[in-house]
Amino acid sequence: MTDATETHSTTQAVDEVKKALVAEMVKALYESRLDDAQYELNEVIKLTQRGPEDPSILVFRTLIAIQRGQPTEALCYLNNLEGVDCEDLRALCMHCCGDPLWEGIAANLAENSPKPHVREAMNRLRGVGPVVDAT
Repeated sequence: MTDATETHSTTQAVDEVKKALVAEMVKALYESRLDDAQYELNEVIKLTQRGPEDPSILVFRTLIAIQRGQPTEALCYLNNLEGVDCEDLRALCMHCCGDPLWEGIAANLAENSPKPHVREAMNRLRGVGPVVDAT
């Protein structure tokens, strides 16, 4: 086996483990097994070597905090991040905290975010439903 083949096989194996961990984390979140979800998230962080401020990690950290009844703490954490685009997560935390400013942020993101999944999520949060992408 060549080095390139070994590297490719290793990368595929890591990707499969990562997918399984994320699937288990999502299932644990859905079932409100928050300690399990946190464990799976920690394993994903170790495996991917992504930092806690990586957007793909932040979303799960925020969801776990919200489900633990800590949206204010999650919002404070997000507000103290520099150079990280997470307005969608801020809007979600603000919504969970009952802060009326969430709706303006969500409306702006629903109309102007370059990310289709953010536009859809903000519309769902506002109770508007999914947006049809005209592009």
